[in-house]
Amino acid sequence: MTNRREAADHTDQARIQAEGLTQALYDMTIESTAIDHAHPEAVGMMAIIRALQDYVEQYGKRLDEERAA
Repeated sequence: MTNRREAADHTDQARIQAEGLTQALYDMTIESTAIDHAHPEAVGMMAIIRALQDYVEQYGKRLDEERAA
Protein backbone atom coordinates (compact mmCIF):
# COMPACT_ATOMS: atom_id res chain seq x y z
CA MET A 1 0.00 0.00 0.00
CA THR A 2 2.85 2.38 0.67
CA ASN A 3 3.94 2.29 -2.96
CA ARG A 4 0.40 3.00 -4.09
CA ARG A 5 0.14 5.92 -1.66
CA GLU A 6 3.50 7.29 -2.77
CA ALA A 7 2.42 6.99 -6.39
CA ALA A 8 -0.79 8.85 -5.56
CA ASP A 9 1.21 11.61 -3.85
CA HIS A 10 3.47 11.94 -6.89
CA THR A 11 0.51 12.07 -9.26
CA ASP A 12 -1.15 14.71 -7.08
CA GLN A 13 2.02 16.79 -7.27
CA ALA A 14 2.15 16.34 -11.04
CA ARG A 15 -1.50 17.35 -11.31
CA ILE A 16 -0.89 20.51 -9.29
CA GLN A 17 2.11 21.37 -11.45
CA ALA A 18 0.12 20.76 -14.64
CA GLU A 19 -2.70 22.97 -13.39
CA GLY A 20 -0.20 25.70 -12.58
CA LEU A 21 1.46 25.37 -15.97
CA THR A 22 -1.81 25.60 -17.88
CA GLN A 23 -2.85 28.64 -15.83
CA ALA A 24 0.51 30.32 -16.51
CA LEU A 25 0.17 29.60 -20.24
CA TYR A 26 -3.34 31.02 -20.19
CA ASP A 27 -2.22 34.17 -18.37
CA MET A 28 0.73 34.71 -20.72
CA THR A 29 -1.49 34.24 -23.77
CA ILE A 30 -4.04 36.74 -22.46
CA GLU A 31 -1.34 39.29 -21.64
CA SER A 32 0.46 38.94 -24.97
CA THR A 33 -2.74 39.17 -27.01
CA ALA A 34 -4.71 41.65 -24.94
CA ILE A 35 -5.09 43.97 -27.92
CA ASP A 36 -6.20 41.36 -30.45
CA HIS A 37 -7.92 38.24 -29.09
CA ALA A 38 -8.72 37.12 -32.63
CA HIS A 39 -5.03 36.88 -33.54
CA PRO A 40 -4.39 33.42 -35.05
CA GLU A 41 -1.62 32.63 -32.56
CA ALA A 42 -3.89 33.52 -29.64
CA VAL A 43 -6.71 31.36 -30.98
CA GLY A 44 -4.33 28.42 -31.42
CA MET A 45 -2.73 28.81 -28.00
CA MET A 46 -6.10 29.08 -26.29
CA ALA A 47 -7.23 25.85 -27.98
CA ILE A 48 -4.07 24.08 -26.80
CA ILE A 49 -4.48 25.44 -23.28
CA ARG A 50 -8.12 24.37 -23.11
CA ALA A 51 -7.14 20.87 -24.26
CA LEU A 52 -4.44 20.72 -21.56
CA GLN A 53 -6.85 21.93 -18.92
CA ASP A 54 -9.43 19.33 -19.96
CA TYR A 55 -6.80 16.58 -19.90
CA VAL A 56 -5.57 17.57 -16.45
CA GLU A 57 -9.14 17.72 -15.14
CA GLN A 58 -10.06 14.31 -16.56
CA TYR A 59 -6.82 12.79 -15.29
CA GLY A 60 -7.49 14.19 -11.84
CA LYS A 61 -11.01 12.76 -11.81
CA ARG A 62 -9.68 9.36 -12.82
CA LEU A 63 -7.09 9.46 -10.03
CA ASP A 64 -9.74 10.42 -7.50
CA GLU A 65 -11.97 7.55 -8.66
CA GLU A 66 -9.09 5.07 -8.45
CA ARG A 67 -8.18 6.28 -4.99
CA ALA A 68 -11.80 5.96 -3.81
CA ALA A 69 -12.05 2.36 -5.11
